Amino acid sequence: MLRRSIFVLCLVMLLSGLAAAQSRTVTNADLQKFKEQRLKAERGLKVYYAEYGMTEAEVAKREAADAKAREELSARLRSERLEREWLEQERMEREQAPPQVNVVLPQQERNDTQLFNYGSPYYNPYYNPYYNPYYQNRFPRNRRYNNGVRWRATPMGVIIEN
Repeated sequence: MLRRSIFVLCLVMLLSGLAAAQSRTVTNADLQKFKEQRLKAERGLKVYYAEYGMTEAEVAKREAADAKAREELSARLRSERLEREWLEQERMEREQAPPQVNVVLPQQERNDTQLFNYGSPYYNPYYNPYYNPYYQNRFPRNRRYNNGVRWRATPMGVIIEN
């Protein structure tokens, strides 16, 4: 019973959400008042042009010329602003950058044949490249002696042998 009531509640909420999401319908009657306002404004504009002795073509030419002049001015101001910002950025980088100092070190010759010879700080008389400390006691792998007890490690654990 509780499941059914929860299901009905969810269904009602879903349907109410869908109903609220419906958009308003616009009809021609709604748009008629806006059309009347637009036509009235156009008539007023024609009367205004007639008072000053202008035609719509002349006004359109003037507006196109003004738009072109505004666009050119905008482009020029934009390029000047970008150049100013670029110069300011360069100046700040020059002020913040540490002075460049060219240091030239003479090339030192290295004699690798004497690197590990007697007298070299890297000389070790006990160094043997063939010595492997893993087999130092010569016992097989995984066999260790500690105080006489022999043991070996396996994946299952440590096995102690007598």
